Amino acid sequence: MGACPDALAVGDVCSRITRNNDALHICVLETQGDQMFVKVHTFYENEFQLTFNR
Repeated sequence: MGACPDALAVGDVCSRITRNNDALHICVLETQGDQMFVKVHTFYENEFQLTFNR
């Protein structure tokens, strides 16, 4: 993920995406120090469209 979605970007953070079953989870972490967990937002299968680019 190039950058955190604006709605989740609070302060100096980065995002990582994980997938579990039919949901995507965007995990927000601090970029400094131990990269402490800030929050997570879940999108279920009917709330996102996944596109792969080469």
